[in-house]
Order: sequence, then C-alpha cells, then structure tokens
Amino acid sequence: MRKLKVFVIGLLVGLLIGTSALGVLASTGNKNIVATFRNIKILINGKQLATADEPFIYNNRTYVPLRAVSDGLGQDVECNNATNTVSI
Repeated sequence: MRKLKVFVIGLLVGLLIGTSALGVLASTGNKNIVATFRNIKILINGKQLATADEPFIYNNRTYVPLRAVSDGLGQDVECNNATNTVSI
C-alpha cells in the first residue's frame, strides 16, 4: 500500500511540474490572430515601396515587412536566431 501512495504522489508531482512547464512553452509558441488587410501602401520619401508581403493591422497597430522597409531606407537587417534579435 505504501508503494502505491508513493507512486500516486510522484505521479501528481510529475503532472504538476509538466503542466507548469507547458505554460512556459506556450509563451514562445504559435498564436492565431485576426488581422485586417486593407491594401496598405508603404511610401518612402514619397515613393511607393513594392513588397512581396502585405502590411496588415492587428490590435490597432500597423505591421509592415521590416526587411522591405529597411532595404527601402538603405539599412541592413540582421537576424540572430540564437537570441531572437533583429538588428537594423
């Protein structure tokens, strides 16, 4: 009977640790969003920038393709996957 109690307690502790770890993993996972596309144009110095990726609106903010805008401004973009950092 003692072995069963130890097993059940170990199982419960394992489940608690496992479910708390899922919360941490979820913060770096995928998220589905509802975005609005309105044929948004990007102008740099009065000239329209052609992009393969369309800008969109999410939570009252406009998101634009960073690489296309940086290239249009004559700036380099570097991505560091190890630190999840984008440098312009």
